[in-house]
Amino acid sequence: MPPEDRLSFEDWLQEHPDIADEVRSYRELNETLHGAFDHVLDEAVPFDHELSIAAHITKNSFWGWQQMAAGIALVLFGSALGWFSHDRFDGIAANDPHFLSQALQAHTVYAPEVRHPVEVSSANKTHLLKWLSKRLGNKVKAPLLTSTGFHLVGGRLLPGTKGIPAAQFMYEDQTGKRLTFYLSPASKKKDSSFHFYTAEKLSIYRWTDKPFQYAMVGNLTRKELKEICKVAYDSLES
Repeated sequence: MPPEDRLSFEDWLQEHPDIADEVRSYRELNETLHGAFDHVLDEAVPFDHELSIAAHITKNSFWGWQQMAAGIALVLFGSALGWFSHDRFDGIAANDPHFLSQALQAHTVYAPEVRHPVEVSSANKTHLLKWLSKRLGNKVKAPLLTSTGFHLVGGRLLPGTKGIPAAQFMYEDQTGKRLTFYLSPASKKKDSSFHFYTAEKLSIYRWTDKPFQYAMVGNLTRKELKEICKVAYDSLES
C-alpha cells in the first residue's frame, strides 16, 4: 500500500491489538515461506498426471465459494510442499493447512541430528508424556512400534499453528533409520482414514482422531509406512 496509507494502517493496528497479532502472524508466515520455498521459483514445474486430473475435475465441476477457496489452498499447499500426491482429492486444508508442512519440516530438521535428536529421551518417557500432555491440553501417547523394528528415541515440544503447541516423537531401527510421529490439537471431527502424501524422498501418512491430528513421516515405502501407521493407530487406541 502507499506509504501514507501504511502509516494510517499501522496507527489503526495499535488501537486493535487482536488484529495486530493476526497481521504479525501473517507477516512471520510470509517470511518463513519465502525463506523455505523461494528457490522453488527457479525450478521447472514437473508434469503431474494427478494434478492434471484434478484440474480437469475443477474445470468441469460446480463449486461453491467455500469449495473453491479450499481448492486454491490445496493447489498452493501442494506446490509449497514439493508437489504432494495424495490418495484422494479431498481438500487437505480442511483442518489445518500448515499441519503437513510443519510435520515435514520438523522431520527434516531433527531426523538427521546426531547429538540432540530429541529434547527428552525415552529414558524419561513418563516425564516426557506428562509434560507434553500438559502443554497440548490432552493426554498424549507415544505409539509402541517395537513390533515393526522401531524403538522410541524420545520426543520434543514444537510450536504449531498460531502458537498452539505441537509434539514430535522420534523412532529408530537397528540400522539407524529414523521416522517421526508428529501431532497437534485437531479442530475437526474424527477422520481415522490414512491419507498418503509424498515430498522429495519422504513418505507421509496423516489421520485425525480428536483431540489430535497425526502425521507419520519417514524415508520408507508407502507400504512399509502404512503398516507402521496401523500399529501406531492400534497402540494409540489401546
